[in-house]
Amino acid sequence: MHYVYQFKRDGRLGGEEMGRSVQGQWQIKDHSMCLNWSLPAGVRECYEVRVAGQEVQLRRHGREMYFGTLAPLKPLR
Repeated sequence: MHYVYQFKRDGRLGGEEMGRSVQGQWQIKDHSMCLNWSLPAGVRECYEVRVAGQEVQLRRHGREMYFGTLAPLKPLR
């Protein structure tokens, strides 16, 4: 897998991108899911989320930016 994210109920976000650890916070704002990254620092991204079954799309300005599959994972440390 190239990207793995875990969205925790308390708003924390963790995962890996191309083997590097990432972390931050997520929140819903103005009908979008916004990601505020602390690692890497200072990056904020907001996306429209579309879900169909286990498939999920993150879209920005009407374009698909990311897609993936929802699956249960073991807790990240």
